[in-house]
Amino acid sequence: MTESLLILTGILLAAGAQLALKLAAATPHPVPWLGTAALAYLVAFALYFHLLRTLPLSWLSPLMVGGTTLAVVLAGLTLGETMNLPRALGVALLLAGLWLLALGR
Repeated sequence: MTESLLILTGILLAAGAQLALKLAAATPHPVPWLGTAALAYLVAFALYFHLLRTLPLSWLSPLMVGGTTLAVVLAGLTLGETMNLPRALGVALLLAGLWLLALGR
């Protein structure tokens, strides 16, 4: 797999883990969602560790914020959480920053 695909996979897994944790918190039987979140975080962490062998921390670490950014968007789309103007602008600024970081490599 290429580095870009590994980074994207890590970002998607981190975002999915955050959604699974939210779902676990909202149910009386959280174990399946907690297991899903733990597994997703574990694989994302392993990918991050692997990528740190060849990529600079100062470049890779901020890119992994993409998982948090994606989680904000997915929470609005799938969980009905509010996506107001300040939050949308914050997401846009984070994405612009991630794009600039990616250009700097």
